[in-house]
Amino acid sequence: MLKLFSRSNRQVTYRKFLITAITCSAIALTGCGSGSRNDTTTGAIRNDTSNGVTPTSRGDLLTYEKVATRTISEVNTNTPEFDLAEYLKYDLEFYRVTYSSEYRQKPIALSGLVIVPKSDQSLPHLQYHHGTMFPFPDASGFGNEDTPSLYVGQGPTPKVNQFASRVLGSLAASVGYVVSLPDYAGYGVSDNVGHPYAYHPELAIESVDLIIATRKLMATLKQPLTENLFLTGWSEGGGAALATHKLIEEQYSDQLPLTASAPFAGPYAMVRSAKWFVGKNEE
Repeated sequence: MLKLFSRSNRQVTYRKFLITAITCSAIALTGCGSGSRNDTTTGAIRNDTSNGVTPTSRGDLLTYEKVATRTISEVNTNTPEFDLAEYLKYDLEFYRVTYSSEYRQKPIALSGLVIVPKSDQSLPHLQYHHGTMFPFPDASGFGNEDTPSLYVGQGPTPKVNQFASRVLGSLAASVGYVVSLPDYAGYGVSDNVGHPYAYHPELAIESVDLIIATRKLMATLKQPLTENLFLTGWSEGGGAALATHKLIEEQYSDQLPLTASAPFAGPYAMVRSAKWFVGKNEE
């Protein structure tokens, strides 16, 4: 049985996470600091090939690139839909990453975004799983040009909204979380393969591997992390977050001690729902 909270003695941390998650979910519904650190901008852990990044072992960090740095004021300016000033505490750095994972039981290089608060304190890690995205551009913020790894710290445009990264990811990061956002297979650097839409076993593997790769990036940047790991997501990402929670509890509980998860509006029991729907139609 899945546990929403995997630890019992961190009420303040839970409260902070839940407030952030609830705020992000409310914003998503409406929309459907200083410090020092190793200032490494780019790095190639593995070599590129002419066809893209070559995968190695699952969870390996393949490449990273700092694509933007934004102040608190700029983060707030980039969210004209809301005034987030009272919530924002840290300036942010945005890193586009590629990492090794698995797709249909074969190695693949995937991409994602990691948003890092500028802080000299140990920070908790939160992974946000984006919702359904169309396989084509769409001004709603749910098109393939809104993939997290394509975000470079800009505000919305008439063609590219980037709501998940621009608003939800940036808000959580500026509150004080290291935030990772997977693209999923079929988007970003892996847009040459089909996306396993709402197929939870695949999405969970891809998501766990980004968590591991993000921790390797933080070690490279000399940004310490606390033991607190949180998962959240919306729509397709809600299902991905819960599937990731399940996989971590089953196979990675020692390596990735999970603190809490808060998935929203996801497809959690599709077979049971389909049986119910078919049964209702037969009545």
